[in-house]
Amino acid sequence: MSASAWANIVTILHFLMVAWAVLALPATLLGLAIGAPFARGFWFRTIHLLFILFVLGETVLGVECPDRKSTRL
Repeated sequence: MSASAWANIVTILHFLMVAWAVLALPATLLGLAIGAPFARGFWFRTIHLLFILFVLGETVLGVECPDRKSTRL
């Protein structure tokens, strides 16, 4: 698989992680307000917490996303 294909895969995965972390909180709050069972679901909330902790860990370790100028494809 080419470097460009791997870069696209990483970009898509990163987008999905960010979307989950951002959208899960309002979904949880809305779900609690309307009484949806997923809002109190163990796995839903655990996965959301793990994504948040992953980003926190990267921040503490000083991991930064590479910019296009610093990568060679």
